Amino acid sequence: MLLEGILGLTSVVAVGIIANTTGIGALSLYVKGGAIYLSNLLIPSAASTAIMALMVLILGLTLTQLALRFARLAISEMVGARFLKNIYVTSIIVSIITFVLTSSRFSAPWGFIWTLFGGSNQLLAGVTLLVTTLWLAKIKRNTFLTGIPAIFMLGTTIVALSYTAYATLDIAATTNTPLKVYGNAVAGGIAVILTILGIVLSYDGFRAYRRIRVGGVSTPSMTPGPVLAKAAGSETPKPAFTGELAET
Repeated sequence: MLLEGILGLTSVVAVGIIANTTGIGALSLYVKGGAIYLSNLLIPSAASTAIMALMVLILGLTLTQLALRFARLAISEMVGARFLKNIYVTSIIVSIITFVLTSSRFSAPWGFIWTLFGGSNQLLAGVTLLVTTLWLAKIKRNTFLTGIPAIFMLGTTIVALSYTAYATLDIAATTNTPLKVYGNAVAGGIAVILTILGIVLSYDGFRAYRRIRVGGVSTPSMTPGPVLAKAAGSETPKPAFTGELAET
C-alpha cells in the first residue's frame, strides 16, 4: 500500500511537470515526467529516464507475479481437485486465462475488468482490518485503531463497488457495440458479486464483534474429553521398583 501511494504521488508530480499531455501515452507521460523530476535532483537525464522506465517494468513484473500466485492459490483452494494442487498445472491455467483477457486477438477485454482492481484490493484491505479488529477484541485490547479504519474502508469500498456495478451494467444495457456490451456486463456482474461479498463479510464481522464483546466467545476448554477422562480414571500400573525405593 505504501508503494502504491508513492506511485500515485509520483504520477501526480509527473503530470504536473508536463502541462501539455496531448498525444502522450500514460506510461510515456509517467517516465518523461519522472525523469524531469529526477533531473532536478542532479541526476543525469539519461539515467533519470532509465530509472523511471525500470520502475515501470518492475511494477509490471511484480503485479504479474502476485496475480499469478494469488490466482493459483485461489483456484487450488476453491476447486479442491487434487491435480489443481500442482503449482505447474494451476500456473499454466492462470497464464492461459491471462493471455485470453489481455491479448488483442481476443479484443483484450481486460480493460473492463481492470476497473474493479481497486475495489477488490481495498475490499481485501477492509477484511484484513476487520479480522485484526476481531482478534484485538478477543484478547481484550483497544480496537479503535483498526475498527474505525475497517468501517471506513469497507463502507467506502462497498459504495464504490455498488456505483461501479450500476455504471457498467447501465453501459452494457445502452450501448450497441458487442465488445462493450460483453465487457461491461462481465465487469458489472463481478462488481455485484464483490458488493454482496463485502456486505455479507461486514455483517458477519459485526455479529462476531458483538459476540466477543458480550462474552459469547469462550476460551478453549481444558476439560479432557471422554477418551482422556476414561484413560485418566483407569488405574495406572506402578513400576516394580517403587516399593523398593519406598522401603529405602
